Amino acid sequence: MAYKTIDGITSSIIPFYLQDGTLFVLLGQRGQKSKAFANSWALVGGFLDPGTESLEQCAARELKEETGVEVSPMSMKLVTVQSSPNRDPRGQIVDTVWSTLLQSELPSAAADDLQAVAWYPLNEALNMDLAFDHQDSLRRFAAIEGF
Repeated sequence: MAYKTIDGITSSIIPFYLQDGTLFVLLGQRGQKSKAFANSWALVGGFLDPGTESLEQCAARELKEETGVEVSPMSMKLVTVQSSPNRDPRGQIVDTVWSTLLQSELPSAAADDLQAVAWYPLNEALNMDLAFDHQDSLRRFAAIEGF
């Protein structure tokens, strides 16, 4: 019996910080030419470079490439794995979703595949229409963090 392999593995990251009892998360607006969910807001992330990095390293690399924010892969916690065959219009792509606590808001700027980045209060982000299944990932993150 031949086994099928999944061509796409991605890592997304939820950088967050607390300020005066409010939890803030960093989101990115996908580019106009994106092949999936163009112009939509989403978690920051991207495809794994197979054979060269771990899933945590992928999340850290994508965060730095797309926002300029640098974090250590060692600081991340796994939030969820999203694997629905229909979660991405480009095909079956498995997404590992990570979180990392920052001490405060870090300066960020859109780069690479993003046209904008912004820090949102979690309760506002939970009410946004996010790309892929990132709304569900944020809900899982909120439950884990007790919000």
